[in-house]
Parts: sequence; structure tokens; C-alpha cells
Amino acid sequence: MFKKSFCPGWKTSANRREHQRALNRAMRRVNKAIEEDSLWRGRFVVRQKDAQFYRYEDKSGYEMYITLEFRDKKNGAVYEFCDCANSLLMWSGSKIFYEMNRFITEIDDVWMLEGRKALYADTTDYTKWA
Repeated sequence: MFKKSFCPGWKTSANRREHQRALNRAMRRVNKAIEEDSLWRGRFVVRQKDAQFYRYEDKSGYEMYITLEFRDKKNGAVYEFCDCANSLLMWSGSKIFYEMNRFITEIDDVWMLEGRKALYADTTDYTKWA
């Protein structure tokens, strides 16, 4: 088996809450970064939609499978993404940041639909929106 220092973020605990807390921290970090961004001002948000907790076949640990929902508060666009919690939590949750960026630039495609000038001209504070 690997030494603990080899994969410090890898969760194999039987305690479901340990997996959930780590995922909540990563999602809060992404949402906070979007809120503090001078261009987006909280326009985009990521939330957990569903979670399933499974035990490995060899009974060596547990894994949590997550469905994340990325939402654009302005136009209501939604993108759902499914992955295991350990994959999402590696490198301090950077995969959640990557999927948020993918949602903004490719799926919702706000740069093409609204245009750069319109985005910078919009001063709406979306942090107060539901």
C-alpha cells in the first residue's frame, strides 16, 4: 500500500462526513473566488446535487460519487457534472475550478453570446441573487 504522504488528499475513510466536508470546502473555495472576481461578482455558482457512497470491492476503503450542478444566475443555464470525490479533490479541488471555467467559456459560452464589452459594462451584483 502507498504511504500516507503519497496521496495526502485521497479519502478512503468509512466516515461519509469526512468525504462530504472536504468536498464542501472545495466548493466554497470556488464559489468564494467567483464572488470576489471583479468581472463575475457571483454570477456563477456550483452546488452538489446528489451523492452516493460506495465501498471498494476489496473492502479496503470507500468512495463517494458526486453530481455537481453549475448554474448561471443571469440566464439560468445549468450544467451537471458527475465524478468521484477523490478525483474532484485532488490538487486542492482544481478540477472543480476547471469545470467551472469550462462551463463559463464552452457550455454557457458567455464570451460569444454577450460580448466582451457588455460583460465589462454590466455592474450587477449577483451575490444577492438566489
